[in-house]
Amino acid sequence: MTGARETGSAKAALAHAYAPAPRIRVGILLVAGAMSEAGSAQAVDDALMAAGHTALRRCARLQPRPGESDLRVDDVLGFLALYGHEYATVAFRPWPAARGHENDLIAAARRAGCRTIWETGPDDASAPGVAAGAEILLRRSPG
Repeated sequence: MTGARETGSAKAALAHAYAPAPRIRVGILLVAGAMSEAGSAQAVDDALMAAGHTALRRCARLQPRPGESDLRVDDVLGFLALYGHEYATVAFRPWPAARGHENDLIAAARRAGCRTIWETGPDDASAPGVAAGAEILLRRSPG
């Protein structure tokens, strides 16, 4: 894996990847359930609070369209093209539709000016090489 810094904690991942720019680029975007475990969600809240923001206002969690169970890759790419300038960091977690598009998603986030975290679990097929373009690879522990 080239370029990605590996970590096992959301707090450490955010310490490296969350660097808000005043006024506009301050949010954290969570895709496909990234950083949804209790400790990770708290780390997101803490990082936003430390920067003077609230999670309610500055944390976005992309959801599938109503009636669908998974996000569409094109919806994520479109969101990043339209609103990516508002986010300092985008965290991704693998989902079925994203398989084979991981680096396209990371590239879209980077074009929008965002730093990227790719979160993997012990059973995720995309770890570690597929998302090598992310700044941070966050490896979740089993259990």
